[in-house]
Amino acid sequence: MSVGRDAREDLFGEFAGYGSTETSMQPVYTVEAITHRDDPIWPLVAEGRPVDEFHTVTGVGQAAEVLAELRAAGLPVTTAWSPLRAASHWMVVTVRQDWRERLPGVGSAELTHRIGKVLSTSHPGRATAATFVLDDDIDPADDTDLLWALATRIHPLDRSEAWYGFVHPLLNCYTPEERARQSGPIVFHDGLLPAPGEGRLPHSSFAQAYPERIRRRLLDHWDD
Repeated sequence: MSVGRDAREDLFGEFAGYGSTETSMQPVYTVEAITHRDDPIWPLVAEGRPVDEFHTVTGVGQAAEVLAELRAAGLPVTTAWSPLRAASHWMVVTVRQDWRERLPGVGSAELTHRIGKVLSTSHPGRATAATFVLDDDIDPADDTDLLWALATRIHPLDRSEAWYGFVHPLLNCYTPEERARQSGPIVFHDGLLPAPGEGRLPHSSFAQAYPERIRRRLLDHWDD
């Protein structure tokens, strides 16, 4: 490595799936030898559009931290998941079906607020731009399940709360000014279903809309 000669670093791709637009002067390295190893394990990530190792390692790790923090706060959450194809920009938190019994007098907006209050001051909480709070009747790691739930349970305008403060400068959804300041909103979306008997609609699918005996008869004859 040269201690006296610098060169402009080339553009670099990041986990959001976009290349950087700014470079800087960095020390010049000169390769003098390359050694060889059979079946090498390369300790690197070619970052870019998902899914790559950043999303699987960092995203899963952040989700685990979020889950631990919410459970430590006594909130009735069942899981947290950073959808891999959302490039670490989203977090999904699911809550127990009996959360109303566990938190008497608390509505969905208040529960979402309490989740936001915990995560708005934590490192993993502020590392994603949007958190969606959903019932655990869906699997947030199943993209088909998740996309259906987000499309049908997240209000297009209301039922969300923004918490302002630090934002990750590499999250591409922010404005250039917000990324430069490293300050902006993270938003928590209340996607919880109404209480049973208060407007909640039943699932309409093969798994939920038909009696078990009918489903079994169909599956038993599926290949006939």
